[in-house]
Parts: sequence; C-alpha cells; structure tokens
Amino acid sequence: MMHDVRSKNPDLKLLLAVGGWNHGTKPFTSMVANQANLDAFATNSIKFLRQNGFDGLDLDWEYPANRGSPPEDRQRFTSLVKTLRTKYDSEDLRNGSSRLLLTAAVAASKPEIETAYEISKIAEYLDFINLMAFDMNSDFYNGTQCNTPLYKSQTPYEANNVDFAVKKWLDGGTPKEKLIMGMATYGRSFVLNNTSETGLGAPTAGQGTAGLTIKEKGFLSYYEICYDIMYQNWTEVWLDEQKVPYAYHDNQWISFETPKSIAIKTKYIMDLGLGGGMMWALDLDDFHGVCGQGKNPLIKTMKDVFSGKPGLDFVPTVLPVVG
Repeated sequence: MMHDVRSKNPDLKLLLAVGGWNHGTKPFTSMVANQANLDAFATNSIKFLRQNGFDGLDLDWEYPANRGSPPEDRQRFTSLVKTLRTKYDSEDLRNGSSRLLLTAAVAASKPEIETAYEISKIAEYLDFINLMAFDMNSDFYNGTQCNTPLYKSQTPYEANNVDFAVKKWLDGGTPKEKLIMGMATYGRSFVLNNTSETGLGAPTAGQGTAGLTIKEKGFLSYYEICYDIMYQNWTEVWLDEQKVPYAYHDNQWISFETPKSIAIKTKYIMDLGLGGGMMWALDLDDFHGVCGQGKNPLIKTMKDVFSGKPGLDFVPTVLPVVG
C-alpha cells in the first residue's frame, strides 16, 4: 500500500502514529518510567520504522499527566521527545536515507495544554506539532456546543475555541512554522430537549442518533451529515462569530465543518504563518462525492486554498444558510 501511494507522490512522507484516545495513558506511563526504557523504545522505533518503510514517528499520547497519567509524566514526555530526537539525529545514514521525522499530536483544550506539556522544550525537539483542534466542546448534557469553533463560542467554555488553542501553543514557545492546525471531517451531534429551542446553547439530553455507516452516537462523518442535510430537509445555520455552521432536524442537532468553514480556517493558518493544516480523518470526508460537492470536498478545499486557487473567498455550504 505504501508503495502504491508513493508511486503517485514520491515526495510523500509517511509517519507511524503511536497512541490515540482508546490506547490510553498506561502504556506510555510504563514506557517513560526510566531512561533505560526510553533508550530501548527509541532504538526499537528506529529499527521498526526503517524495516517497514516509514519516514518518522508521530507521538499521540492523550495526554501526559492526565487521564490517569501521573503529574511527573509531563516532564517525562519531554524526556521521551528529547531521547527520540537524539537517537534519530545520531542514526547512521550512510545508506542515503533521510533523517527520521519526529512529531506529536497534542491537546487543544486549556487544562490539558497547561498540565500535559512543557511547550517550549518539546517544540525544540519536534519537527512539527499537530494541534488536535477539534472536540473543543464535548458535554452532551449541557447544551448544544460547537465542535470546532474558530473563535469564542457562546458557552461557559470561552477558552474552548481554535484561536485560543493556537495562541496558547504559540505563546508557550512553539515556533509558528512548526504548528500544524487540525480540522475535522466529522461532526458532533446532540439530542435536543425541546425542538422549539434549536440555537447554540439549547438544552440537550445526550448524544445524537448514530449514523447508518459509522454507527456511533454523537459522532457523524461528513458524508453522513451532508447526505442528511441534502435529503432529509435539515435546517442549516451559519454562526458568523464562530465561523462554523450547525444544523438541526426534529430533535437532532449537529455541529460540523463545511467547505466554507474549512476555507476560512485554512486562510487563518496562512494569515498567521503557521506550518500547515491536518485533517482527522481522511476516511470521514465525502470520499465518494455523494453530496454533489465532488470527492473529498473538505480536504480538497484546504488544498485549494493553500495552493492559491482563485474563487475561494466564499465557498458555498451544502444548502443556502439561514440565520
């Protein structure tokens, strides 16, 4: 598979990610407990990456010093990053291989940013930092909330927006060219308490109905969302302050991204001079083009804006917006 992808783009870099939300913190805590473990992990990672044709490693520890991880793991994560960087830099490259890349996926919420990372220290050793700027609000019982608001949202969680997270990482010492801003190809859905209250902050009673394909409550891929909006008569609303849409139908309410909101976020990246953008995840975009926007409209929009394609100052959403 990697060979097939590289045949289309020989310059493509493929990294192996280790961790994730479901992976939890316990394996990382055990691994970083002492320097001998760190050295062994770094050495073994080089061997595994080279044998399997990867160009680097992405650390996805969610999150050091959180979710059962002890406070000292904040400093130990720094030691992990430093050890990997040292080992990768000292690898014998006489066979002509490029130096292995080292990256990390990091939190975007204020509590985790402040407790999980020594930002300036890890930024020194990482090639780039993938900011997971999604799931900014995930309390399904405290009112409808935006999944990826670019700016301050009308909820009690004023810090839970992409702009705040980006500035927090930059102010902490991340070089702007190393910061990669994440965007979502999925949405978060809620059950409304009262179908007469449909705005931001409307009372909710839990996670929205699972989609037919992903089959996970409170979580819908973009292709599920845009298909529902097109064919089930949903009402779509644009939140100009937050630069994102939401939609509702009966007692279901969804916060999501559209080509328009992705274009705005991509322009934001360019205006700040950040290192780039990333998407979670490729298989959640409309990869079959069932919604009439072409294949992978969210990912393609990001690419087109970065490429300077004309005509993207305003990218239409699936339906004409109201409100």
